[in-house]
Amino acid sequence: MPCTDITDKLTITIDNDDRILDYSLEKLTCGGQVGPDRMISKWLIGKTVSEVLHTELDQFHALLKTKTDLKEYLALKHFMAVQAGFAVYSGCEAGSISDHCTLDSIENTDEKTVVVFHQDVAGVVEQIKSCGGCCKG
Repeated sequence: MPCTDITDKLTITIDNDDRILDYSLEKLTCGGQVGPDRMISKWLIGKTVSEVLHTELDQFHALLKTKTDLKEYLALKHFMAVQAGFAVYSGCEAGSISDHCTLDSIENTDEKTVVVFHQDVAGVVEQIKSCGGCCKG
């Protein structure tokens, strides 16, 4: 039986030049993966926060080479989760308790920053639904 956890935990690691070193998206309560681990890391790693924020959904979608609707949905979910996290991190979005993406913690070292967000799955799902297939074709 699937769990009823509807909150995801997004962890992003960036270097001092705002380049992405790593990320993960998992369920908050059980730590289960949301689709394949680090599903979009090939595209994401090495990009700057600004590059990710300025990538349009249809641009990202055009790069997908998924073979199933489920993998396409999960890749879009990962992409939109990372974008939402960076919007909060950069101050473009408030990230308050009533928003679908909230900032949980920021840890800084000399080499990197690790940022953790909590995301309401329903908010991301609604964004994907609102696309309505506009990225197809």
